[in-house]
Amino acid sequence: MAPSDPRRPDKVYRYPKNAQAVGGSAEYFNAIGMVCSLVGLLMKMKWASWIGVCCSVMYLANSKTAEDKKTMISLFMLASSSLVMVYMQAPSPMTLPFT
Repeated sequence: MAPSDPRRPDKVYRYPKNAQAVGGSAEYFNAIGMVCSLVGLLMKMKWASWIGVCCSVMYLANSKTAEDKKTMISLFMLASSSLVMVYMQAPSPMTLPFT
């Protein structure tokens, strides 16, 4: 370093990357997507299948690591297959439960 350089290398502290501080919203989307996809598939509820698809897409978008590719693929396949199966069993338009 040049003598006119104002930086002080002895005062530099690296920021510790803490995995716990990142947050776990992606895991919540994973759990909600799995539950809603299974409920939609087993109970033939189209709105639950749509929630499962939305949660699977949000899980794909918010996941921090690419380590759990198997979980990503299985969640997305479960959600999309539940949506396809529900619409193949009852092709009528979706009605909301409170109407």
